[in-house]
Amino acid sequence: NIIAKGEQGIIVRGNISILQNIHFENISLVINRWSNVTEHPSHDYRPSQEPQMSWAEVDGIFALDINEFYLQNINIEFNQPKQYYYGQCLNLSNITQMVKVNVQC
Repeated sequence: NIIAKGEQGIIVRGNISILQNIHFENISLVINRWSNVTEHPSHDYRPSQEPQMSWAEVDGIFALDINEFYLQNINIEFNQPKQYYYGQCLNLSNITQMVKVNVQC
């Protein structure tokens, strides 16, 4: 079980190969701008990948290159006021055998 509040979403991506058999269950994620510093929409791969950061909209879950990805009992919320850099609830690419059960955005 995970309950999280933050300015970024969740990134699931292998560094050099396709990930296998990833399960997320019972996650509640609230995305909101908490600080007064300049907004920083990005994918942050530190410390593993170059470039370590790249501009991107803030998605609830960004997942790439996964075989067997299971999402169950997931709740993702983008708080108001909506920021210009808010992206998709689920941004999924190159996913095989995707199962979604009770995913709410």
